[in-house]
Amino acid sequence: MSYPNSSPMYIPTSIPLPIPMHVSGWPTGSPYSPSPALSHTPPLAENTISRSFADAVDSALGLQPSPVPDQLPSKAQPGQKRKRKTGKEDAQPGKKVSKGRVAGSRGYGEAEIRRMVEAVEEYHPIGSGGWQQVMGRMTEYWFEEGVPARSEDSVKRKFAEMSRMPKPTGDPDMHELILRAKKVNIDIQNDVYMGNLQDDEDELNQDDSEIEWPPSPNRGPVPEVAQPVDLTRTSTPEEPVLIKQRRHVKAAPKTESRHATTNALLANVSRAFDPDVQAEREQRKEVAHAQRSLYQSEILSLRAQLLEKDKLIESLRTQLLEDARSHLAVQRELDGTKARLEMQEQMRTMMMGMGNVGAWLAQPVSLAPNTGHSSTTT
Repeated sequence: MSYPNSSPMYIPTSIPLPIPMHVSGWPTGSPYSPSPALSHTPPLAENTISRSFADAVDSALGLQPSPVPDQLPSKAQPGQKRKRKTGKEDAQPGKKVSKGRVAGSRGYGEAEIRRMVEAVEEYHPIGSGGWQQVMGRMTEYWFEEGVPARSEDSVKRKFAEMSRMPKPTGDPDMHELILRAKKVNIDIQNDVYMGNLQDDEDELNQDDSEIEWPPSPNRGPVPEVAQPVDLTRTSTPEEPVLIKQRRHVKAAPKTESRHATTNALLANVSRAFDPDVQAEREQRKEVAHAQRSLYQSEILSLRAQLLEKDKLIESLRTQLLEDARSHLAVQRELDGTKARLEMQEQMRTMMMGMGNVGAWLAQPVSLAPNTGHSSTTT
């Protein structure tokens, strides 16, 4: 912001100018207006006079004007829409999103992939020992090419990626290295299923260690056994491979047991075609069939008897219910007759207490229902 330069003859003084009394009562107004009292006046250019009275005083004293606040953001009108911010504006400047491979990382070349596939085909790595051998071959290649070495996990991931890579869309042929990687991966899986694991040398030599036995008690002289002339153990490079192969090969059965099994099989076959044995077998079948038929007939007869018993039980149950109903009817009739007799007896006793008139009235009451004569008093 620029202000009008003061006159060359002007000498600033350190004493502030007196402010008139009528000026001190003016309202400050808006900083965006040149007039102290007219806030609606539009702002002037930067190279014009001061915007407020305080700025004019500062300009006269040679001081910097007061900073003008920035313009407040205007509110959106009812019929207007605010523009949506893009994702770049919303994203935090300090937050970085990593996509894809790290910048500066080295990819695999065709020659490096070929050397890796050849090493895997040669060693068929299953355990840690196999991958160490593969890494040895790859280290030689990296040293020859003068490139930094990779980690074992990186080589494993690359081989797994190649072995699982699908067929390209629109291309009937697949790259030679990918086909070789898939084939060697299948061979490694077959080795795992067959149990051809790669063990360390220490595990191979476990059977060669001597076993310390406790001292046995003295039981007399032991006959000496003829010892072989040369007991030195000579190991060859092919010996560990032969030991691995022998671990998963079962021992062949003895010749005697094989002959015994063959003889037993021949005896069973000859016995099966013997006429006497066949006749005996047929006789046993007939006897078993006759017994089965007898058992079935007995079961059928017992089932028929059971059905008859069930019918008899059902009829007896029905008769019992009818007798119970009849008994209840007779009991109800007996109870009614007994109640009527008790009532007649009470009325006769009451009338007899009334004298001759009561005795005359009690005669019809004492008569039985079916007879015309009076009943005797019990």
